[in-house]
Amino acid sequence: MGRMYTARPRSRLRFLAAVAAAVVLFAAGGAAVVHIRQPPGEVDGPGHEFRTVRLISTRGGDVGDVSTYAGSPAWFFMRLDGAVPTGTYRCVLDVDDGRTVPIGSLFVSDGKGGWGEHVSIDPRRVRAARLLDAGGITVATAKLH
Repeated sequence: MGRMYTARPRSRLRFLAAVAAAVVLFAAGGAAVVHIRQPPGEVDGPGHEFRTVRLISTRGGDVGDVSTYAGSPAWFFMRLDGAVPTGTYRCVLDVDDGRTVPIGSLFVSDGKGGWGEHVSIDPRRVRAARLLDAGGITVATAKLH
């Protein structure tokens, strides 16, 4: 008779930890959506600034937005709700000192997707956040200043 395998408690614990992390990320994204109507540059606390700018495709259409939080830690959120083809994209930041810093990946399905990550870069030093396709070509840009 074949051997039957069951999930070990440790595996379940890892799975539950991953689910909890996803819930926290989506809750943070939800908080970002709540703040979207906040005027750019409005301060949430001493030295903490939250702002949202439109994400514009290379064809000129509005495809979503990028939100930044200049706190400790700093956060970037990207939300797509426009005509971006299904696939996996890279998120990069163009920093004032000339560097382009990759900060994550975003999966898009039917033009929709969302992503958020804390970063070690002060959002006030970022010129633009860009979405790149698998070939490294810019698909959309959010100009931060």
